[in-house]
Amino acid sequence: MATENSSTNKQNPAFPLSTILLVDDSEENRMVIEAFLLGSGWRIEVAENGIEAVEKFKNGYFAMVLMDLQMPVMDGIEATQRIRAWETEHRHNQKTPIIALTAHAAGPELDQCREAGCNHVLTKPIRKQNLLQTIDSWKSGGQV
Repeated sequence: MATENSSTNKQNPAFPLSTILLVDDSEENRMVIEAFLLGSGWRIEVAENGIEAVEKFKNGYFAMVLMDLQMPVMDGIEATQRIRAWETEHRHNQKTPIIALTAHAAGPELDQCREAGCNHVLTKPIRKQNLLQTIDSWKSGGQV
């Protein structure tokens, strides 16, 4: 499912497309993030688990990925690892920013995020200002 958050889907100079892949098994979390991005110009493509995310990633181009870490079917760590492996093989190491979404942003899970290839971690509950600043920073090619 894709939703449009603006009447015009602005092209982003830092990325060929202005689409974010939002991966979260919680409908409530997806709705909150989509509401935060309403009117921002970003198009949102939704995946409800890691397997769906990997398939959508392989079949599209996304400016960035917002990846929940704790999901059934396939968790965000494994999905990130598979996306990074696919990028290495098919996109010559061109890396799409992957922002982890987790309630546990310390200790072993934070290390797993980095090792899997996540570029940044946002702690749940997600705050609108933090989300928008993080997205803005990565779309500009920088880091938070």
